[in-house]
Amino acid sequence: MPIAKTKKQAIPKDYKKAVPNINLVDIIFQSGSWEVFREKLGDENHIDLEFNTEVLEQDTHHTVYKQKFLVKVIAKDQKDYAVTINCNIIVTCESETEITKEFWKAYEQISLPVITVPYFRECVYSISGKMGIPPIVVPHWVK
Repeated sequence: MPIAKTKKQAIPKDYKKAVPNINLVDIIFQSGSWEVFREKLGDENHIDLEFNTEVLEQDTHHTVYKQKFLVKVIAKDQKDYAVTINCNIIVTCESETEITKEFWKAYEQISLPVITVPYFRECVYSISGKMGIPPIVVPHWVK
């Protein structure tokens, strides 16, 4: 199930000024699923990360995003996946000042991943280590 990548958004002129006014209200792990084939795990795995973001709710003072992450772990000498991870995270951001839709769209592509990808990486690393498989280190960024 490939996840579509987001198109690049032009950065609004007021972006740098508005970013400090954004408050992260919460990050909620909504759901996740793992598929692990231990016999396909190898010493040298290739890990792919894909994600997309959907706006669930938005006005001039807040936005609620849903991020869908997909991680594929592929053993170097295998064609099949050793591990697949699907995860949905809900992120709520707000501002006391009014924010334009253009800003929220740019924020979704520029700043939001900087916040959520490390959170997701830590969840995967922690959970995989507790599953009795080598801890999975998700890449810092998508291609």
